[in-house]
Amino acid sequence: MPQGKAHDFVTPRRCVRQRLELQRTGLPVFARSTSLLTTKKRDTASSAFNEPVVCAGVMVRPGDIVPADDDGVLFSDAPTLAAVIDTALASDQAEPAILTRLDAKEPVRDVLQ
Repeated sequence: MPQGKAHDFVTPRRCVRQRLELQRTGLPVFARSTSLLTTKKRDTASSAFNEPVVCAGVMVRPGDIVPADDDGVLFSDAPTLAAVIDTALASDQAEPAILTRLDAKEPVRDVLQ
């Protein structure tokens, strides 16, 4: 699995401005929506680095692992991911055979048993 850096993507808490400019940077941005309102001149000196934050109701702590793609974002600590990685990899490896059986019109209940 590729190792990412802390700046490989952005997950703003709410919405973003200038979505097209952000897309041109090549940096994936996972935001709930866009807005034409600006946050300029609204800095309340409350910014911080390496502090826990709540994102979409989930506590995210420094050092957490945050894989993301177009399907969603996952926040987790390393021990939790280590506990499920073998199961997740086995599921990924089984998926092509499952899809082949489903494409052959085999009943879902039989395929997923």
